Amino acid sequence: MNDTYKEIFKKQCEIAGVDFATLDFKNSDWFTDNTWTQEQEDTFKEWLKSWLRADKKRLAEVAKFPNLMNDKRLKGLVSEWILNYGFKTVG
Repeated sequence: MNDTYKEIFKKQCEIAGVDFATLDFKNSDWFTDNTWTQEQEDTFKEWLKSWLRADKKRLAEVAKFPNLMNDKRLKGLVSEWILNYGFKTVG
């Protein structure tokens, strides 16, 4: 796992109150074993958009075409992250 992904996962865990050190990434269901509220998910989405937008290198590590990334595409990238790696939303 590269440093950018690690930082994203750490922040995701911090927002959700999950201990990053306990995540078992070898388990294909690691992200569904944890939960967060809609408010926590929304907080993470806003953070991820801002964090990626602030650094082209980070953006290039998670986006296929970072040079074409506008606000709409960035929002889609964040939604894709949630779909693929987001915790189960409860409440």
